[in-house]
Amino acid sequence: MDKIAELIAYTEEMLTLLDNEESRNWYEWFEKALVELKKSDVDGCKRILSANGGMCSYNDFSLKDYKLEQHREALWDKVFVLASELWKENK
Repeated sequence: MDKIAELIAYTEEMLTLLDNEESRNWYEWFEKALVELKKSDVDGCKRILSANGGMCSYNDFSLKDYKLEQHREALWDKVFVLASELWKENK
C-alpha cells in the first residue's frame, strides 16, 4: 500500500472513532482532509498537520472511553507521521 492510500485508510478509521457528539468538530475537520486526500490533494496533509499543536488542538482532545482513547492516540501518531512525510515529499 502506498503512503497516500495508507493515510486515507488510517484517516477513515479515525473518523469511525470520532463519529459521535463529543467530537463532531474534529470529525468534520478530518472528513474535509479525507476528501482532499482522496483527490490526491496534498492540502489534506496540510489540514491534518494544522490540527496539531497549540491550545485547543487535536492533541489536546481526548475521548471519554479509555480504550477508544488509546486507539485514537495510536492512530493519530500514524496519521501525523504519514501526513508529515507526504507533505515534505510533495511541497
